[in-house]
Amino acid sequence: MKKYLLTPCSLLLISYSLLLTLFTLLGCKKTDPVVNPTTAGNTFESGYSVFYGSYYDYLGIQENVVTLSLLSPNLSIDTAGYYVGTGTNLILTDVFISQVDTFLPTGHYTADDNGLAMTFLPGKSYDGNVNGAYMLIISDTGYSTEILPDGYFDLTTKGDSIFINFSFKRSNNKIYTPSFKGLLPMYDGR
Repeated sequence: MKKYLLTPCSLLLISYSLLLTLFTLLGCKKTDPVVNPTTAGNTFESGYSVFYGSYYDYLGIQENVVTLSLLSPNLSIDTAGYYVGTGTNLILTDVFISQVDTFLPTGHYTADDNGLAMTFLPGKSYDGNVNGAYMLIISDTGYSTEILPDGYFDLTTKGDSIFINFSFKRSNNKIYTPSFKGLLPMYDGR
């Protein structure tokens, strides 16, 4: 299995990003964006979220912000920050939740850039930097990113387990319906 180094890149051009980073893989060849709907993973079984609080308070957005990062079954990130394996990393950089929430509450979330609770930023490219909802697809020969410009997801819980069903419009206008089930650790990024 190849390992890819995951390093944070500043996203100063967009000034807001839940992760505040764009993943860059060292030692990988950048490939064209994926247009084949069968290439991306449809099932995600691991991942994490990061809570940033009212990160956009300075812009007048009072809602709390969470990042969501999910990994397909054959992909992981080791303790040194390297990707291990191949697969898809589904990333939602800015998920807005109520001021009183600190974790993703159950419910229906829609792609919208209004910053209201129960929304997430749609995928967009800002001068070549990807933000919002997107996929990072890692293969043996390199990686590609694909913006998810529209969509929604429904989140439910049972015990400690999280269940998320997504429906995204892909950049090739096809519908992508991945899902997540499992534990979702949350980290405090404030």
